Amino acid sequence: MVPQQDVKLARYEFFQCQQEAITPGGEPESMTQFINRARELVKSCNFGNLGDEMLRDKIIMGIRDVSLKKRFIEQQDLTSAMVIQRCQTEEATRAEMERNNLFGQATSSHAVNKLARKPKKCAFCDKEYHKKLSDCPARGTVSKEEVPESSDESDVESVTTVQYLYSLKQDDEQLLTASLTFFSANKQPVPAKCILDTGATCNVIGINNAKRILNAKQLKMDKQQATMKVFGGGTLKSLGRVIIKCVHNENNYNTVFHVVDFEQQPLLSRNKCLQLKLIQLCLTITSDHTSAVQQVIEKYPAVFNGLGNLEGSVHLEVDKSVKPVVQQPRRIAVTLRDELRRTITEMGREGIIVEEKHNTDWVSNLVLVKRNNKIRMPTVDELLPELSNAKVFTTVDAKCGFWQISLDEESSRLTTFWTPFGRYRWLRMPFGISPAPEIF
Repeated sequence: MVPQQDVKLARYEFFQCQQEAITPGGEPESMTQFINRARELVKSCNFGNLGDEMLRDKIIMGIRDVSLKKRFIEQQDLTSAMVIQRCQTEEATRAEMERNNLFGQATSSHAVNKLARKPKKCAFCDKEYHKKLSDCPARGTVSKEEVPESSDESDVESVTTVQYLYSLKQDDEQLLTASLTFFSANKQPVPAKCILDTGATCNVIGINNAKRILNAKQLKMDKQQATMKVFGGGTLKSLGRVIIKCVHNENNYNTVFHVVDFEQQPLLSRNKCLQLKLIQLCLTITSDHTSAVQQVIEKYPAVFNGLGNLEGSVHLEVDKSVKPVVQQPRRIAVTLRDELRRTITEMGREGIIVEEKHNTDWVSNLVLVKRNNKIRMPTVDELLPELSNAKVFTTVDAKCGFWQISLDEESSRLTTFWTPFGRYRWLRMPFGISPAPEIF
């Protein structure tokens, strides 16, 4: 007998679930961590069709952000997917603003729960950290390494030791680029081609390119170094920061660049691209190609209905030295028999399996594995960099991939298996046989 889980206990744990102020690791629990915990708990609650609504209500009641919770309560027709997406967006936005020091002094409802950290120091005067560069007493003074100045205080980045980049490639034709005009130290215009990296959190330039633009033999940088993480796992360290003036659409901007010790043309971060209006943030996607899509569906109905079938058939090889085995049938739990019968009937109707009434050399047992119909998909962070240059988006699904490959008659008889309702064999390539992934 299959042990039954106590639904009352599972629901009790689900209803008690709240976003923790402090986790066992000593850090506040993020909304993403809380949502994932609630998702796992709701699976065992057996809410049926109410599962989505219960998860939505638990997330709204359990998050610690009071203002976000109030907005959820005021909004109508919310689904759990909409609530989860809004929470993740809110959390990502808050993290970005904190990283760029847009909050100033902490005023959020979570401020009292933050652990004490070592206070930041100004990279220029080595005293208490300033919200604005103009507040620094070292601004305008000259020392062994002159401090770069900026008249555009909104562009000065916060002192962040870790930055993120998507790619440092320069010869890829698919990269987004733009031509900007920079100014040298003697205020002479210098045109330069820049890479637009919407996945970057900082601007990057090679030391030689910086010297060429500024027309300087020695580059005057601050001492603020950063560790830059490149998409894919690589890391590199900057030499320091330099401020270079540029003009775009008749507006002047001061741009903070992290300098690296290899050849690198100017690379602009997402925030800088948005500030210069080189890119536009689109929060909604609309489609006006409904009629064209419908025409394609009507023209190729077989592609969008039922199960596909790739051309040709597969022949499975068997080691001749191995003696054929007819395994004894296993007992199937009574509670699973009705569901198993429906599944077998449906698979037979779709031509995936067929009843075998003749003797075969090989007969395998049926193993039932009941899953939650969940398949791990790539995360948004993994997919977004791959979509940076895309203009048209489509969804392609090879439904039940292995089942789209037919087996020849001889190979089909090798896949015979027992069921409580008779013997069946596979007409399509089953999941679980060793050569299936390579064949597919």
